Formats: sequence, structure tokens, C-alpha cells
Amino acid sequence: MICPQCGAELAPDTRFCGICGGKIDIAAADGAASAGAPASGAAPTQAPSSVPTPAPSPASGAAPIYAQAPTPASTGGKAKFEVARLKKFAIPVVAVIVAVAAAVVLWSFFGPSKYEQNKFVYSVDWDDDAIVIRQPGGKIITTIYGYVQNSRTSLNGTKTALLVSEEENPSSSQDGDGYELYLLSDRPEKVSDGVFSMQIAPFGGGVVFTRDVDKGVGALCLYSGGKTATLSTEFDTNGSFTLSPNGTAAGYTIIDGDETIGYVYDGKQQLELGEDMIPIAVADGAKYVYYNKISYDSDGNRTGSSLYVQKGVDAGARTLLGSGAEISYMNRDLSQAVYTKPSGSDNSRKLYLSRDADKGSDLAGNANGFLVPRGTVNGYIYGEYSYWIIGTASFADTYYNDRTVEGNRNIRHITKKFEVSGNVASAVDSAWLADDGKTITFLKRNRVSKIDGSKENAEAVELTEGKVLAFAPLDNGSAIYFVNDDYELFYQKGAGKPVAVGDELPDATQYFKSNSTAKYDSFYSLYSGLYKGNTLFYKSDGELCVSNGGKGSPVRGVDGEVDSIIASRFYIYVETADGADEFVYRSWDGKTFEDYSTH
Repeated sequence: MICPQCGAELAPDTRFCGICGGKIDIAAADGAASAGAPASGAAPTQAPSSVPTPAPSPASGAAPIYAQAPTPASTGGKAKFEVARLKKFAIPVVAVIVAVAAAVVLWSFFGPSKYEQNKFVYSVDWDDDAIVIRQPGGKIITTIYGYVQNSRTSLNGTKTALLVSEEENPSSSQDGDGYELYLLSDRPEKVSDGVFSMQIAPFGGGVVFTRDVDKGVGALCLYSGGKTATLSTEFDTNGSFTLSPNGTAAGYTIIDGDETIGYVYDGKQQLELGEDMIPIAVADGAKYVYYNKISYDSDGNRTGSSLYVQKGVDAGARTLLGSGAEISYMNRDLSQAVYTKPSGSDNSRKLYLSRDADKGSDLAGNANGFLVPRGTVNGYIYGEYSYWIIGTASFADTYYNDRTVEGNRNIRHITKKFEVSGNVASAVDSAWLADDGKTITFLKRNRVSKIDGSKENAEAVELTEGKVLAFAPLDNGSAIYFVNDDYELFYQKGAGKPVAVGDELPDATQYFKSNSTAKYDSFYSLYSGLYKGNTLFYKSDGELCVSNGGKGSPVRGVDGEVDSIIASRFYIYVETADGADEFVYRSWDGKTFEDYSTH
């Protein structure tokens, strides 16, 4: 039987061709097979050619007859089969590739960054005896009556702990009735009465506090997830305490006579670290615990300390990081620590990075602040031993300032393999990291340049001509504002032509500060600030002005001469003075400014 569609030979009674897949009309196929078969005893016909062959000449006057050879099953039919099979497998493969590519693109735009950004969920205003909590935009959430005596806000800005008293100036003694403790987020929670001191978790999940203090001794409590756990009822207020990032775990010391004993609470149980062991940092669930072991001489005088890290509550999993070692920076979940320890006889200190409680690997130079995108969560954690927390998941693929003895600032890159590359840029005056986490714009010898810090041996591209005194890029790194040596302000996109924005600016050194987390650098400039990362508010000839990439213009509704400007991704604060009168203005949208002087 022959397939009428592709000419393939088929078994009798076949309903679908195995070569081209076509449906077979059995009667028609049998008829085609009979017509094409030679008569019994006749000589077989010659194999057809692919070119039509003329038949013997017909009788005079008859039309010529051409015999068209059928398509051989061994060529055309097989080709159709191969194409069909290719389509069968190729379409799903292409679909998967397209889906993966789309996921990568979407992830690059909407996926979580390695840097955690600050959030803004409410504002706290107080006026006389009222504490007003508002949503961004001004809508009042609630009002608490009393006077704020102390406040602590989490590093990411999501929660604030307040100590509130009924009197404006209560007694400062450690003994007394104490204060009311509130924890604010989208709504206020009253945590406790009779509170004397407190500390909020770095990322706002809880608060540790002392209460019912009498003669310097009281209860140490941890409030987290709506519940309060009492860690000690005999806590000496001279002791120390620290909280994990999410506030579920804590480290603290108990003073018992001449002994100081360190403890860790992992959210369920307490672990005694040992005598003279002072907890410095505790990861969530006490997965990692950093502490100092204090050493004394024979007369009981303190002679030094040694830094340890411990995995969980297993006392046998302790790792000595070094005698005299000090933590400088930690990542978001406290699984990594950048620390220094003495090296050699000249009292110099070397830089190390410990990951997942290992002994630490050498880093180059002297870290004097990490470069992070503007708006990244970071802050100083105060205590007996203080350090910075940087809002990054890991120190892999990050940048830090290496401040040399000569005062030069070199930018170094910790690669994805936790190796330190050579200087990305050397002897820079200031530097900014864009939101992409790799584009670095820096000022060096009064010129602004840009470089991709993630690429080894990348070449910097110089963006400006002439002398630049100070500059700041947009958050995405696509353009810059800069001040020249005539105190004129310009906007420049990429390496294009600068656009004049304004003049009559005050001291340019007060305009743009580096976004490094160096402990002694300013985090915002005095006379300018970027709102939402791209709109510049600045002082010119004493007035508040605004620019969004073009020529600047004065802002209406703000009286007096500008003293300082604070602008962020969420709001703008402006302080002004008119003779003896001082004013504070606030704007949520960058357009309407309200008088905030009484708050």
C-alpha cells in the first residue's frame, strides 16, 4: 500500500502514515497501489528520474505526453518526518530558553538586591505633651500623650522604641517609677511600664529593656513577637546587652560580685558562655555568637581581651579570631565580620574577614568605611564594643575605602570569591556607588571619573573637564551634579555637555559628601540633598532651589535663609533663619512644604 501524500510504502490496512503522519484512505491507497504496479510477467519499469522524461513520440497531431515521476519515499517523506520531529522537540526547548531569559530580566529589575534599602512607614512628631504618629503624607495613625525621654529607631527605619513619661523633666535617677515603653511600626504597641533603659533590634523585630530597677538592679526582659521573656531578675544595670538583627535572640552579662558572666538567649533557652565573656553580637536564633574574653593580671587589673566566634550554643565550636582583635563591620545577618588585630612590633593592625565562624582570611589595607548605594541600611551599634552593621547579605562583591597612613583613600573590591583585587581607584577624594552595586563614580585631582568596579583591570572614564570642587551622581549613576571652582552648579548626563543649573553657591565643600560608611564622614551635605535619588534641592544665594536635570528654580513657601537641607528618598527637611527667628520646613512630595517648626 502506498501513501498518497508522500509516496511511502506502507503495511496493509495502515490508517496513518508513519513517515509524514497523514491520514490514509485505505480504498484510495489500494487503488493507487494497483494502478502503479506492473502487469504480471511484464518487465519492470526503469526507476524514475527526478526530471520529467518525454514519452515516445505520439501520433501526428496528438498532444505530447510527459510522465511525471512521483517523489521517492526515501527523500521527501523522510525529510518531512525529520522536520516534524525537530519541531516537536525544538518548540519546548525554545520556550524554556525564552522563559529563563525573561526570568533573568525580571529578576534583575524586581529581584531582591544584595543591599537592603531603608524603608519609611511613619513619622513621629511631638508637640507639648502629645506624641503624634503619622503615615507618610501626614495622616495621623494615633496619638500618645506624654513626653519622649528616649527613642531608638531600627536601622531600616521600620520600627521605633520610645520611652515616655508623664512629666516633661522627670528625675534622672535609676531608681523610681521608670517610663512607659512603646514599640511603633504601623501601629503602636505598649510593651511595659516601669522601664529604665532599652535597645531596639537592628532590624526592628524586638526590644530588650530593664524594668523595676531598685538600687541599680532589676529585671532584664526581651519583647519580641508580642511576647515578653524575662532573661534575668537580678540584672545589674552596669551590665551590657545586645540584640540579634530580628530581635529574637540576645546576649547579655550578669554581674555577680566580682564576677561578670556572659549569657546568650536563643529565643527558647539560655546558654552560659562563661566568666569574663562579654557578648558583642548575636545572630538570629544565636546561630553565631561573637564575644570578647577579658584577661586580667595577678592583681586583678584588666590587661586585654581576645575575640571569639561561636556557632550556635555549642561551646565546643568556638573559634579564636585573635588576641586584641576588634570588629569593625558586620553584614546584615551577622554571619560575617570584618575585624582588625595587632600585627608586628609597630602596633599596626591587619584587616581580616571571618565567614561562617571561620578563622578569617587576610584583607588588604585598612577598611575605613564600605561603599554602599545611597539609602542602604547601615548604622553604628553602640555598646561596650561597637561596630557598624552594613545592610548587605554578604561582603562578597563589595567595596571598601582603604585609608592609608598618608591619608589617601583607595577603593578596594572584595570579589565574589572573597579575594581582594588591586585598587579599583587610588587616592580619590570622594566616591559613590550606584544602585547597580558596581558603577563607581569618584572625584580625583578635581576630575570626576566613572568605572565598573566589578571588572578586573577596568579603565576609568573621565567625565568632566575643568576644576571640580564637589559632586554627586544620581542614584542610578547615569548623570552627575557638580560644583566648579567658581561655585557654579552644573548637571551633566554621562560624558555629555554640562548644563548650567545655578550659581552663587556657598562653600562647595559643604555640598556633596561621599556615601561611604566611614565612621567620621558626614552622611549628608549641609547645603544640598537628592530627593528620590534624582531631584536636587540646594542652597543658592541663600534660597532653597530645586533642579531635576535642568536649570534650577527657587522653591516657594519657604521663608528665611537656608541653614541646612536634608533630602532622602522619602522627604525633605529644610532649616532656615530670618534674623532671630528659626524655621523648619518639611515636604513629603518635594512640592508642598509645611512649617514644621513647632514639632
